[in-house]
Amino acid sequence: MIKTLFAKSGLATALTSEQLYFVTDAANKGALLGIYADETNDQVKLYFKDNGNTAANEVLTLDSENGKAETAAEAIIDAINGLLKNAQVVKVSDGVDSVNGIDGVDFPAFTVANTDVAITATATDDFTFTLGSATIGCTFSATLAMDDESHEFTKTGAITTATDTIKFDSTDFSAGAATITVTLTNPNQQDVTEQVSQPATITA
Repeated sequence: MIKTLFAKSGLATALTSEQLYFVTDAANKGALLGIYADETNDQVKLYFKDNGNTAANEVLTLDSENGKAETAAEAIIDAINGLLKNAQVVKVSDGVDSVNGIDGVDFPAFTVANTDVAITATATDDFTFTLGSATIGCTFSATLAMDDESHEFTKTGAITTATDTIKFDSTDFSAGAATITVTLTNPNQQDVTEQVSQPATITA
């Protein structure tokens, strides 16, 4: 009997780590080699042999609920062993049904560049921050806050390219130290998020 682990974020082809994996003997491509429950980072990692598909990764990372990584990993093992309703296909995470304790498919970390920005007296939308390696299809919430708590501004939207830019209106800001915080969220799996926060210097 061939069993399959199914993981889907709903972000189309933005994540190459979500695939159909066949659980067979270790000699075959795509075989599951091991499962690691990472309670520190609230993740479950499934390690596979190269399945011959160039679009696939060898590690499928799943975000788990706080303190439930080991429980989720055991549930996946039970399913593979045929103990969970004797299922042939196990939905690890598809945005609707999933293994108990799994929030969804993890997406990669991203970066924020251009942290030294200048104020132009007559300009608007001139605080521009560029993302790197952002996951397409995610929604974003970005906050630019002056460290002296004088002003704070938030922008929201959706990621359309891995290098999307986020712009803020300069009208209510003055020169000084600030902090930019950007959070990406999978709209299909709301508990799956990535956040980057770092200093930004506003110059006159």
